[in-house]
Amino acid sequence: MSAITLALGTSILAVLGLLLAIHPLDSNERIIQCPKCHLIIDMEKINISGYDSENSSEHIHCPRCKAYIAI
Repeated sequence: MSAITLALGTSILAVLGLLLAIHPLDSNERIIQCPKCHLIIDMEKINISGYDSENSSEHIHCPRCKAYIAI
């Protein structure tokens, strides 16, 4: 019984993870996911670092793990 519950729980978590990974994005890609800690970041609420020379060095830092994320 506990093996079935464990398998079912794991399957549900896997499906939820897939749904989060392939969430629909707006046309301007307003939401991005951190590749290191998988935090979902709203681009409208975070500061963009770097300079804008044809978008060559613009990036953000994850608020949770401070990872560099190129945009």
